[in-house]
Amino acid sequence: MFCYLLFCWWRFYRKKGKVEKLKDKSAIPYPTQKADHIIRWGLSNKKSLAEISMENEMCWLDKEKNISFLNKILETMLNSIFLGCQTGGELSGGLNVKRRAKLLNNCLLGDSIYGSKYEWMDLIKNQNHELDFVTNWVNCFALAVNEVNASYGKIVIAPTNGAVGVIPAFLMYYLCFKKK
Repeated sequence: MFCYLLFCWWRFYRKKGKVEKLKDKSAIPYPTQKADHIIRWGLSNKKSLAEISMENEMCWLDKEKNISFLNKILETMLNSIFLGCQTGGELSGGLNVKRRAKLLNNCLLGDSIYGSKYEWMDLIKNQNHELDFVTNWVNCFALAVNEVNASYGKIVIAPTNGAVGVIPAFLMYYLCFKKK
């Protein structure tokens, strides 16, 4: 689903908010209007949501450009999460709202030392995978992105500003805790 949401946003973003229309709609291999259309296409063609989304998106851009864009979004999300987990103090705006992501990050990692976001991610991956611990990390990731957004940092991708951390937090959960 994540891949599909990114593709929808990407199509919207490329045209600066204008809906991009194909001249020949029959070129779309898996036309969809509803979620059950996607499910039906997947079941009947033995393809994942990501595969169906990519094939549809290739009507607009080639696979390499789509993958390049997705990698750029991923890197932006990771940067936003990492920045939010490293930044303490108060949010700008004069309301004296304390940042919580760094405090939670420090609580979960203890005295661990890391020099980059990838070393930080490795530390997280090698920690406890019990549900309450993982849930605390997902909350930390979402808070981090929300705090970066609230301080006029990067807005990564979101259905609403209030939910700005949900998709990046889910992605980070997948990268850090999903068994390969």
